[in-house]
Amino acid sequence: MTNTDLFNRFYAAVVYRKRDAHITPQSQTVFEHILTGILRDQWKAGEHLPPERELAEQLNTNRGTLREALRKLEALRVIEARRGSGITVRDYRSEANMDILPYFLRAGAPGADMRVLVEEMIRTRRTLMREILRIAAQYSPPGALSGARQAFEEAWARRNDSTEYVLKDLEIFHRLTLASGVLPVVWMYNQVAHVYAEVLGMVAPVVMVTDEYRTAYMRVFEALEQRDGEAAFRYLTEYTDRVDQRLLRNLFGDTGDEPAIRGNGFGH
Repeated sequence: MTNTDLFNRFYAAVVYRKRDAHITPQSQTVFEHILTGILRDQWKAGEHLPPERELAEQLNTNRGTLREALRKLEALRVIEARRGSGITVRDYRSEANMDILPYFLRAGAPGADMRVLVEEMIRTRRTLMREILRIAAQYSPPGALSGARQAFEEAWARRNDSTEYVLKDLEIFHRLTLASGVLPVVWMYNQVAHVYAEVLGMVAPVVMVTDEYRTAYMRVFEALEQRDGEAAFRYLTEYTDRVDQRLLRNLFGDTGDEPAIRGNGFGH
């Protein structure tokens, strides 16, 4: 199964996709069409897109719709528009922001090993979750974890709806950052959470939520109340190690018993 086939299989099942409230569905379609072309090297870094009139004709759209799409592409840092110089394609590999990630995966992660990407995203999220648990344990005042507990209960209640569950599960850690009162951490988490929501949505249909999820989080919250972030992280990863292995097996057909990834994974 190719990278594109792999993620198309799961992406098609996702109801949730983050949309810019200020862009029309028509412009979103044009945006995705152009972005996919850039990701697949139809237009390479340093090259110019066709003039607006010509590009609008090629895409069977009007210039207003095209301009909306171009503005979003510019915000993503994959193109640069200069008066009198046209629209230049930027090197997305070195210049794009994190919002490109779901589209990159949707395009089949051109030039990348999908297995490596998934494993490294799991490791990156593990690092982030470990720091959030540490900060929540260290700085949250008494009673401040109630919001995170509520988000957990909402995630648990929606465990049979993979899309809603993913969003609520991410909200647990948002509430933990809020409980800590360390605002830079809150803002950084906000930057990545919506991107991870889309990525998690791609794989959520293959991850089952079991009773172990509830048991693990009860232990996590108990450790946080005792200001022991390391114990909270250990309890969580004892569970997510197994989840990560199941996820990799479902995505890539792994048959081994040893986890390829250790740490907080994509789904719980």
